[in-house]
Amino acid sequence: DKLILTSGAIGNVNILHQLNNSILRNLPIGKTIFDHAGVNLFYQPMNSNWPKYVDIGHLQIRSKNLKWQIYLNKVPNVPILIVTLAQAKKDSNIGKVDPNNKILIKHFSELDKPETLVEAYEYVNSKLNEIGYVNTDSRPINSEYIINNSDSIYHYHGTCPFNKVVDKNCKII
Repeated sequence: DKLILTSGAIGNVNILHQLNNSILRNLPIGKTIFDHAGVNLFYQPMNSNWPKYVDIGHLQIRSKNLKWQIYLNKVPNVPILIVTLAQAKKDSNIGKVDPNNKILIKHFSELDKPETLVEAYEYVNSKLNEIGYVNTDSRPINSEYIINNSDSIYHYHGTCPFNKVVDKNCKII
């Protein structure tokens, strides 16, 4: 008989835990969370006298197997591209949100390897080099780099899974 306004994957966990309801305590609220790891790189023209640069606001590329995605974002008034390499389809889900809203997540596993993002880097790096752009980071982009420099791209979801916490109409079970 009550309406609960939701507030996203993290806020939902907080709202439902605060209700301190005996039924809710038995549901796996926040016991799962899905997210994608991402790494940001910066590209600039190889030639400082570059007469043109890629004039895009936001562009997204996905691999055919849906394992990675790349976001290209133009920095306004400067010929710099922010290139985000990100996981796409995830095969593992290792994470949770605790009652204090602390997010514990492991982005990489045997099913979701950092090499996937290395593959994305090799693809986009070759394409950007072809049109005269270079990565500003001189370090090798390998699995170690990906693990040490990745973070969330904040597409959290799955903390209140269907048929476990909510029904097909998104009502709490």
